[in-house]
Parts: sequence; C-alpha cells; structure tokens
Amino acid sequence: MTKKDKVTLAALCAGHFVNDGYSSIIFPLLPLLKDALHLTTAQVFWLAPLYAISSSLMQPVYGFVSDRYARRFFAVFGPAITAVFVSSIGLAPSYAVLVLLLMAGGIGIGSFHPQAAAMASLAAGQRRRVGLSLFSAMGTIG
Repeated sequence: MTKKDKVTLAALCAGHFVNDGYSSIIFPLLPLLKDALHLTTAQVFWLAPLYAISSSLMQPVYGFVSDRYARRFFAVFGPAITAVFVSSIGLAPSYAVLVLLLMAGGIGIGSFHPQAAAMASLAAGQRRRVGLSLFSAMGTIG
C-alpha cells in the first residue's frame, strides 16, 4: 500500500467514524425534540424510521446512482451533507422542517457508504480484508 493509499484509507475511515456518529445522534434527542416542538408520541415515533429509510434502506439506490456518476462526490460530500443537515435539527421550527432535515441528513449518511466502502477496498490494495475491517470498525465506533 502506498502512502497515498494509506492517507485515502485513513480519510475514509475518519469519514465513516463521523458519518456514523451522526447516524445515532437522533435517539437521545427525541425527548428534547418532543418537548421543544410540542410533538405527539406518534410524531416522535416516525422520526427514527424516516431517518433510517433515507439512510440505510436507500443505500442500494445511492450505490446505483454513484456508480453511474461522480463517485468521489458521494464519498467526500456525504459526511458534509450529513453534518450540515443533522446539526440543523435543533433549528427546526416545525415538525415538517424537522422531518426534511432528518431525511436530508439521512441521504448524506446513506450516500456515503457504498462508494466509500468501494474506495476503501481499492485503497487497501492487496490487504482489502484489513482495509474494509478498519473501515467497518470505525463506522461501528462512530
């Protein structure tokens, strides 16, 4: 593995750590969001599934799109999109805006994973198993 590949793998692992750190931030915030926006229990219930749908369940779609178009864009800007939108949920003035911010943040989370994993595998070269293990472990820690 060249020095450039090591730097690439380290950056992808760091991105995975940050990206997945944002993916679990919603759960401890649910009671606070309920109080701040005067949400019903049903409204609070739907926040986590909508977040999961936009991030996890849509990953095959994001993978398909990113295979066709600018692959690096998804790996670089996925965490940035996530950070901007998920960090903005505290500013949501209404339930509708909150849902839009969470789903946009979920899109950033989901769009990062397919191409970043593929890029981590390529950067690891002959040590793909180790590279993907590091990539996966950093996401789990995040």
